[in-house]
Amino acid sequence: MFAQDWWHDIVTGEPHGWANRIWLLNPGGAPLPLYADAQAVRAWRHCDEWWGRAGRGIWYVDYDAGTFYHDLGSDTRELVWPGRQCHAQSSADGRLLVGDLNTYNTEPGTPCRVVFLNRDTDRTVDIVSELPFAAPELVPYHWHPHPQFIWDDEWIACTTTVAPGRLDLAIVRVAELAARTL
Repeated sequence: MFAQDWWHDIVTGEPHGWANRIWLLNPGGAPLPLYADAQAVRAWRHCDEWWGRAGRGIWYVDYDAGTFYHDLGSDTRELVWPGRQCHAQSSADGRLLVGDLNTYNTEPGTPCRVVFLNRDTDRTVDIVSELPFAAPELVPYHWHPHPQFIWDDEWIACTTTVAPGRLDLAIVRVAELAARTL
């Protein structure tokens, strides 16, 4: 799997977008888009893709619709976590998700949040309820939280902008979040 992303022509500097974000490549074969009908699935809004740990499917975020899982065996997709998201990740078994929501939204009353979802109970809990936008000196950096499961799914890590003028790392135990979403 590989992702087509924004790029700039090295000669002209002209920026280019994409029509199909996620591509599959079999050894010796030509690249094929995950979705042949890019318009039908709004493939130009897909981002932050990752393999399911068993290798049977692909997870990805649609900026506007939410987090999807595409089962490669049945060639079906499921909207697992609806809502505006930017980055997400699943636990190895796919039962738990973490994501940053409202990441690009600068409207008052809709702060960037880092949220944990327990799919068994369909309950969520905020890890960070209101992440300040990055200080001007940090703007050149990609400061989004990018939450992810680490250390055999025992912890979640993400970056924060809570400390004035700098980026920090936050970690939280998954067991504590799971207990709060029972």
